[in-house]
Amino acid sequence: MTAVAVVVALGAAGCAVTATSHRALLQPPRARAFVDTFDRILIAGFVAGHVPDRGHDLDINEETARVLRMTLRSKGGLDVIESRPLELRRTASTAGSTEDAIFGDVPFWKRLGEEYREPLILTGAIVFKSAGSQFEERMMGRRTVRVWRPGFSLNLRLVFINGRTGEMLDSLSVGPVIGRASDGRTSALALYFGLMDRLTPSVLAALGRQNSVSPTRSDVTVGRAE
Repeated sequence: MTAVAVVVALGAAGCAVTATSHRALLQPPRARAFVDTFDRILIAGFVAGHVPDRGHDLDINEETARVLRMTLRSKGGLDVIESRPLELRRTASTAGSTEDAIFGDVPFWKRLGEEYREPLILTGAIVFKSAGSQFEERMMGRRTVRVWRPGFSLNLRLVFINGRTGEMLDSLSVGPVIGRASDGRTSALALYFGLMDRLTPSVLAALGRQNSVSPTRSDVTVGRAE
């Protein structure tokens, strides 16, 4: 997907996302003071899987890195390094741990920081998975039809690493949010974009690039833009 296509998809998803419940709100995180000690940021990549979508696999790591690079360039006022995201894998021994071993690998991150002239490194883990499907009955003329509404949940964990030393500076979790398609024609990619649109204000707030963030509702509905 080209950068232009991503912009169009994000715009369409944003127009079609509406809050649908009064469940717990996602509170905006505090700004990290260390961000301003760096003049550049590297979106290094995320521990993430692939999600089947209409006959092909979505690379959630690549999509997340792309969305965050575009968001930080357009709204964050940061010098964002252009690079392909790393493929970070969660090993079996660390799958259930609070801090994955990869984020504590100081020599690895220090070498990466040296390669890109010691920027702030943003990495982490993202879980985008099915939240089950619902069937809804709707009237179409004189007929009653059952509409299949697939759902997904999205949870993002951000890890900030010092590109000068390779040490972890901080980490925080944003989410989860749950999205449900308005009908069976909505793709998993559209749901992903809609949910990321709800989380990016919190990412900007954590980087100190957004002074005021309205609390984000945990449930959204994603459908075709009117």
